Amino acid sequence: MHFYKIACDNKEYLACESIGYIYSEGFWLMQNHKKAIEYYKKACEYNKGRCEKLAWQYEKIDDFKNAIKAYEISCDAKNNNACLRLGIMYENGENIEQDINMAKKYYSLTCRYKGGITCDKLEMLNQQEIIK
Repeated sequence: MHFYKIACDNKEYLACESIGYIYSEGFWLMQNHKKAIEYYKKACEYNKGRCEKLAWQYEKIDDFKNAIKAYEISCDAKNNNACLRLGIMYENGENIEQDINMAKKYYSLTCRYKGGITCDKLEMLNQQEIIK
């Protein structure tokens, strides 16, 4: 932990993430979600694409408003996993008002960044809209 903290203080986002994970899961130390968020926030500050970890931690404590904000920051930094999670949340109305257009927006970004199954999901939503 000592060396992780030194690295994190020197803006090494992976070190900050590691500390956040240790606190989040309670490895070696007592589980502490507040401390986990503190370190995930630092990682997010140092690398916007890594805000997904912060969002994930917010979801664990049912703070979905902040989770969505963190996912949006990470998605804007081209983190396809964050975009995918937002798409799923909007499609299913998971802790956010269901909005198929927003789901398609985020699936489209994920498709653009990575391709694969998300492109199929986007096509399926577009087909459902045509059928209606």
